[in-house]
Amino acid sequence: MIGSANSRDKELAVSRDTPREMLSVSCSFGRMLVGCVLGFSAISHLMEPLGFLEAVYSYQVIGRTLGWVVALLLPSIELALAVCLLSGNYLRPALISACFMFAAFVAAQTVVVMRGLSIDCGCFGRLSHPVGVGSILITTFLLVVSFTCAWACRWSGFRRDESPANSRSASRPPQQRPQ
Repeated sequence: MIGSANSRDKELAVSRDTPREMLSVSCSFGRMLVGCVLGFSAISHLMEPLGFLEAVYSYQVIGRTLGWVVALLLPSIELALAVCLLSGNYLRPALISACFMFAAFVAAQTVVVMRGLSIDCGCFGRLSHPVGVGSILITTFLLVVSFTCAWACRWSGFRRDESPANSRSASRPPQQRPQ
């Protein structure tokens, strides 16, 4: 009787950790995806700063001075976020910052579509595509991935220096039921 109770407790412990492990793997994949997109975007903007400045101006959402500041700072911010997401450092703040950034991109692209402007998104330098419903959906997808991963990092308590098997919930001894 005691042997079967111990094996059942082990099965419950494994089944309890499986969703958490799946969540951490999904979060890792999501943050890597967002980090790669931001990194590629930052590098393309840093390689063609005047082209990026022109893309910022083409949105006609902010003025010349603020547009210049955005074109100057945004690639560095994107690169910093990409480094954080790809290295696993400061995950939650980086993911939350990415959420705000993608929300601003969705808003700007929506304004462009509503105005009927025909411009490139400027996301990846020469590899950019026209702003439209497709670009808004892609940016919204990245926003959802960033938000979900930020939430998952908070909910799961998963930290980079801690594997799911070594986490606090897995290290607790199984609770014994009174008979």
